[in-house]
Formats: sequence, C-alpha cells, structure tokens
Amino acid sequence: MKILDPHLKDAVHKWRDGKRFVKEGVKLYLEGTDTLVGSVFTLDTCIRNFSRFTRCSLGEAIKCVMFNPARCLGIENRKGMLRAGADADMVILDRSGNVLST
Repeated sequence: MKILDPHLKDAVHKWRDGKRFVKEGVKLYLEGTDTLVGSVFTLDTCIRNFSRFTRCSLGEAIKCVMFNPARCLGIENRKGMLRAGADADMVILDRSGNVLST
C-alpha cells in the first residue's frame, strides 16, 4: 500500500512491522498516538502553500521543487528545467498553481 496515496480512504490502515496508521483528511498518524507519519498533500498543493506562506511568487516556489532538488542531486543537466536535451517531465499549471495537464 502506498502510504502517500492522496486517494487513500479515511480509515485505519496496515503499515509496516505490524503497526497501523490512521488517515484523516490529509494527515497520517500512528494509530493510538498523535505521532504524524506523513501527509497526502499533492505537490501542487505544497507549491501553492509554500508560495502563500512565504509570499514568494509561484515561479519561485516551482523552482524550489524543480531546479533546486535537481541541482542538489547533481542531475540539473537533465532534470528541473526546460531545455534541449533535458527530460520532458512536464506539468502544466494555471496561474493559481492548479494542475491542468501532465
């Protein structure tokens, strides 16, 4: 089971090592505790939140999740930007940061 699946139903789910986690909305936590184990926010939601919380532009927020990670991994020559020779992994967003096409 993919724990970060945004389509996962709100319920208690089996996890690893016999543990179980609870999904409530976008929060995931260990059953019987308030220990967060993750969330199911989609990346476009994270980008919009980052832009809103930091007051940076949507373009700056997108760069934070595209180019900067690619540079940290040493793969910026083929990921994280649009240019000849780069991989064509594209998502089209509207001006508000909502996914239009992948």
